[in-house]
Parts: sequence; structure tokens; C-alpha cells
Amino acid sequence: MDPDEIKQMATDINTMTTAVVAAATAPLEAEVERLRAALDKTSDQAYNRGYIDGITAYTWWHDGEQKVGTTGTSLTHAKATAKETWNYSP
Repeated sequence: MDPDEIKQMATDINTMTTAVVAAATAPLEAEVERLRAALDKTSDQAYNRGYIDGITAYTWWHDGEQKVGTTGTSLTHAKATAKETWNYSP
């Protein structure tokens, strides 16, 4: 074999290898993105649940209604506000 044939063979092998690797990893990349999105959603949900649990844990009672914080906001209103303003995702 002359040097040009060897060079062409090496180029062909490199091209085929690149194509095989790309074809093999494409489904994996899609799966990784799907799992990453699921993890992000789960993390957001866990944060929001923790936030609601936190404000619920520190409520106090006044005239038969649970209040949050020092301003006397009702727990129901505080939960609704959190869901409306912080992209709450149950």
C-alpha cells in the first residue's frame, strides 16, 4: 500500500468511527436531558413543599384561624400567594 492509500484508509476509519459514536450517543443524550428535566422539576417541587411546610410549622392561631408571620396574614392567603408569585409547582 502506498502512503496515500493508508492515509485514505485512516480517514475512512475515522469517519466511520465518528458516525458510529454519534449514532450510539444520541439516544443517551436525549435520556440525559429527560432525566435532568425530571430532576429539576422534582427539586422545584421539593423546595416548594418545604417552603409551604415551613410556613405551616410556624403558624399561630388567632380567632380560630391560622396566621403566618407578624402581620397576621392567614395561612390560606400565604399559601396562595406563594403559589401565584414564586412559580410554585405542586
